[in-house]
Amino acid sequence: MVQLISFTLLATVSAAVSKRSLRGASTYSNATIPPETEDAPLFLTNPTRATAASIMADLNSSSLGEYPHEHVHDALIDALNDPSQIPHLADLFASENASYCDPFPHCVYGQEAIQHHLTRLSSSLVDSYIIPQRLETKDEFRIGNGGGFWAPSMVMSVKQSEQANTAWQEKHNTTANKTCIVGSPQFMQWFFAPNSSKLLQLRIFYDEATRHTQSVECLGSSKPEDMTLMLGHGNEDPVKRVALGGLYEQLFEVNSLPVLSSSNVEQWQSLFSDRPDDQDKLELCAFYPYCFYGDDAMPSFWSWQDTDGEMEKLFFVGGGAQSSVMVSGNVGSAMTSFTNTDNGCLESHLQFMVFTLAENSDKAVALSIFAAPPAVSMKLHDCHKE
Repeated sequence: MVQLISFTLLATVSAAVSKRSLRGASTYSNATIPPETEDAPLFLTNPTRATAASIMADLNSSSLGEYPHEHVHDALIDALNDPSQIPHLADLFASENASYCDPFPHCVYGQEAIQHHLTRLSSSLVDSYIIPQRLETKDEFRIGNGGGFWAPSMVMSVKQSEQANTAWQEKHNTTANKTCIVGSPQFMQWFFAPNSSKLLQLRIFYDEATRHTQSVECLGSSKPEDMTLMLGHGNEDPVKRVALGGLYEQLFEVNSLPVLSSSNVEQWQSLFSDRPDDQDKLELCAFYPYCFYGDDAMPSFWSWQDTDGEMEKLFFVGGGAQSSVMVSGNVGSAMTSFTNTDNGCLESHLQFMVFTLAENSDKAVALSIFAAPPAVSMKLHDCHKE
């Protein structure tokens, strides 16, 4: 469903939400020794539970100007096409309170820990190659302090042990070393620290089990201390994969529900946990920067009816089914296409969607939808012009 909400409404709700303390920022570790990998604290849709008012207020601040999204985008592309440059990505991050998640929600905290992980990753690779989906500037996934891009292909060739190389050479009568490749699609999402050119958080989304299985094969070990290619542990709960796939299946039922009907809104709301203990934890950024938290999340769905058209269409990019959902822990993400109509005229855009399951539940506690700025992504064709 299209998520364009007036700034008047946003300012009203944001003021109410801002009276509650933000979660996340105070939970980071500033340890001088790189901490162990851990799952992200309770900031599920963005690092600080920010509202649109604060996200957009920083966009053109007098001390900064626009956030340097292009610089981060280019630095990531350059480094992931030259492994020797990967450790330098740590320079993009704020010296304090930063985190790097690979894949989200498995993160390390603090610039030193980020540098440590990136150095281990770099030292494990012969080469890496990322193919990003490059859009026109106006269509890029960048708004306020948040940015990101979809990479249909990210591959890495992994260094092999001397023993593995020797065995390969003898078996195949060659002088070439053994090659082992790890690869999958992934989405990279970043958030700048408020009013800063430094990153507060970088999130990478891909299917954890797939990447872990490939990594174990290439590294020759499943020990956590040897897992240099990722922060995830690969211990998938199949029940969560089924639940996350089911949320997308349930969501796509809105394709047959008129936007103006109450059943459409209720279908979206039904994706979320209705347990009383979960209500304060709810997070909805649909889409970023229109974010609502706690008791404000569910009522915000009704405002969509004032801005949406007659029908909507959601589907996985590439036409896949549940297998298109990338799972990591209790997080399920997917690149999707969304289309809306107004008197038959279409607006259509790509959007990256992330569901987070509530604890011990098959329902969501958070939903993040990330796309180009609404002024671009929600612009309708003028199909009735003379």
